Amino acid sequence: MKAIYVKEPGRLEIEEIPRPKIKKSTEALVRIRAAGICGSDIAIYHGTNPMVVYPRIIGHEMTGIVEAVGSSVSRVVPGDRVIVEQVVGCGSCYPCRIGRANVCSHLKVRGVTLDGGYQEYMVVEESALHKLPDHLELEEGILIEPMSIAFQVISRAEVNSQDSVLVYGSGAVGLSVIKALRLTGAKIIAADVTEEKLLEAKNCGADVTLRSDAPEFVQQVRQTANDGDGPSVAIETAGIPGALEEIVKVVCNAGRIITLGFSEKPGKISELQITSRELDIRGSRLQNHLFPQVIQAVSENKVCLDGMISHRFHFTQVKEAFALADQKDPSVKKIVLLFD
Repeated sequence: MKAIYVKEPGRLEIEEIPRPKIKKSTEALVRIRAAGICGSDIAIYHGTNPMVVYPRIIGHEMTGIVEAVGSSVSRVVPGDRVIVEQVVGCGSCYPCRIGRANVCSHLKVRGVTLDGGYQEYMVVEESALHKLPDHLELEEGILIEPMSIAFQVISRAEVNSQDSVLVYGSGAVGLSVIKALRLTGAKIIAADVTEEKLLEAKNCGADVTLRSDAPEFVQQVRQTANDGDGPSVAIETAGIPGALEEIVKVVCNAGRIITLGFSEKPGKISELQITSRELDIRGSRLQNHLFPQVIQAVSENKVCLDGMISHRFHFTQVKEAFALADQKDPSVKKIVLLFD
């Protein structure tokens, strides 16, 4: 079978490798049919993801069809259409013991520290498999994973209907967050540097859209909520240096700030900004057992995944797909690799 490796930064190759075999009674063999390209995959390719271990079969958004199962498997049967969960916790460290395996002290992530979904077949534990809704195409199913990231963000921010929420960045992650926020009843303020992305944010449910590169941006955001004091929640989805410093300026006193970025560059946030206003600054990483919740929301048509995929490539065209993702064209949303 074929697999897509990032051998080292800047070196992407398709190789022939042996098809994996079921070795434990709790494992299942999945034939991969679709895999998404995420910003973190691009970062791995460019060598800017600090978490990855090379060489690596990348890809953490993957769906497929169960081909065979071990003798103890009961959650799925051959023929089931499934999505593969990316998080693998150890189960015994402090984060795992308190139910936060997504930040396990010994965390493994498919496509980052474990081989991921850019391969024709995978063997995984049955606990990592979740059946897709019948109406959802396999290529659309890969969107469950980024939507679970959005659900994790909202959980970490403890958003409720009384909140006003700034989503700073209206790329693929930001749009997923906006769609998930609609379930909370909160007021949604979207910010980005391009009009095309702001139009998408509006179509996804943002109540207010603002150019984040406008000179008066801070004042504009603060005027949108809490009598001019600013939104109660700010979510940084742009993943660019300096974004956290910007949103600290706009959130109201007692506000919550959520960041998803992996920038290693030090910022310039003073203790006074945090302490005097009693701000909560929280990280949000991956997702914590939220695939079932997202799948249920999609099944009940509470979350719409339509229109989030803009381009499709056969997996043998992965270099062309990555080149397109690198162009930063605002018309490019989710790119999907299709497997035979």
